[in-house]
Amino acid sequence: MKCIILAAGTGSRMLSMTKDKPKAAVKFLNKSLISYQLEVLEQSGINDIQVVTGHCADYFTDMNLSTVYNPFYRYVNMVASLYCSLCDSIKHEDILICYSDIIYSREVIRNLVNNRKDSLLSISSDPEWLPLWRLRMNNVIDDAETFNYDDNLNLTDIGQKINDLSEVRGQYRGIIFVKSEYIVSLLKIIENEFFAKGKLNAYMTDLLQFIMQSGEKIKVDLTPGDWLEFDNQTDLAVYERAQATNMLNSHMGWLNSLTFSA
Repeated sequence: MKCIILAAGTGSRMLSMTKDKPKAAVKFLNKSLISYQLEVLEQSGINDIQVVTGHCADYFTDMNLSTVYNPFYRYVNMVASLYCSLCDSIKHEDILICYSDIIYSREVIRNLVNNRKDSLLSISSDPEWLPLWRLRMNNVIDDAETFNYDDNLNLTDIGQKINDLSEVRGQYRGIIFVKSEYIVSLLKIIENEFFAKGKLNAYMTDLLQFIMQSGEKIKVDLTPGDWLEFDNQTDLAVYERAQATNMLNSHMGWLNSLTFSA
């Protein structure tokens, strides 16, 4: 299995912290976000890793990581970055897709891959997301997006503006598992339904919503806690306080199993 880490963006919401380095290089508890991911992926037995780069791409080259460069990173979004990697390395193997501004435990990866191994496309979600969002946000409704699924754990809604918290049954982590049989279909969808129609700045949730509405089933894995998202500098400060005071053990307790030399 191969892992694609989408790290081309400028990380503008991190302000001065990403002026001369990618967002994945930002440090939390003296360890870069990309280092957390690499350690967990190694623990999970995933060693074939490719990073889609753009802003400050040399950072990843210096880490001796396999990379593919998105030359249009200033003008496009994650769907275009994913396309760069899929075109660069189509093989007959399953693919794990991860955002670069998250960290997560190996249980998150294990559950997604093992529980949904018979599904062509599946995503990881956190059903206990609300305490994390309340810690981070002054107004959760302003930031939260729809996330829903049916009794068979098939995704039914994602990525839309909400009016009420009842519309959110979990938080999409930014981790997707794609079976090898679906990769060519995924490429064609991006080409024909996004690029050909000028949708060059599409988010990953736009792609997932389109696939779902087209009739393809997207399975949802429900693993509570065990991850963090780093959207801005405030998140860093909030998490550091939470770690120091054991405020959010459901989402941060797994960090104790990692090394902190990177």
